[in-house]
Amino acid sequence: MKRYYIYVCCMALLLGACEEDPFVETTKYKVPDPATTTFVKFINTAPRSPSLAFYVDGVKVTGGSSTNGKEAGLNYASIFPGEYSALPPTSGTLEAKIISSDAANPGLSLYEGAVQFEAGKNYTVFAVDEYSAATKKISTLILEDQLPQRDTAVAMVRFINLSPDAGPVTITQENGPVMADKLAYKSVTSFMAVPAPATTKLIFTDSEGKSIGSITGAGK
Repeated sequence: MKRYYIYVCCMALLLGACEEDPFVETTKYKVPDPATTTFVKFINTAPRSPSLAFYVDGVKVTGGSSTNGKEAGLNYASIFPGEYSALPPTSGTLEAKIISSDAANPGLSLYEGAVQFEAGKNYTVFAVDEYSAATKKISTLILEDQLPQRDTAVAMVRFINLSPDAGPVTITQENGPVMADKLAYKSVTSFMAVPAPATTKLIFTDSEGKSIGSITGAGK
């Protein structure tokens, strides 16, 4: 049975535009300096994978401890953090491990490879490919996020096909244009604008034109 996972990436992970904030922030805090900081988020999109922890240059950069004191990680289809983590720029190593509280394979490394995170840039790291108990391996897909300028009149969305066995997928806005045509596995679109505030329905079809699902998002 095929499992379809199309990652719909937008500024709030929903079809929501950036609203003007009616409140004034008065809390004093130190904003990371883009000249000495890289900004990264991590998402587990590897079907069947155990809960994961990511490490950059040997330092854990995701999750923490749960209320019972055990290590918490990224389950399938979860994200850390909600926005971006501020990290030191590096040309080093990225590693994904099963969390230490896993009953079967605590701390097992599923992926290790070279990574380059440059100062002042935004990245999303995806855990990808279906996890197999036999091979105990996954891969990663690292995207530099070219974030569009803020616009309160629209919601900015992009699409990534992260379904290992789905084949190419076409994404169409109901009563609107095709937003992604035959999007292959691990392929990604640029950010695109959809009207907001509005309710937008997106329809997904496979390479034969058969419907494989839809989602509806309410823009803000």
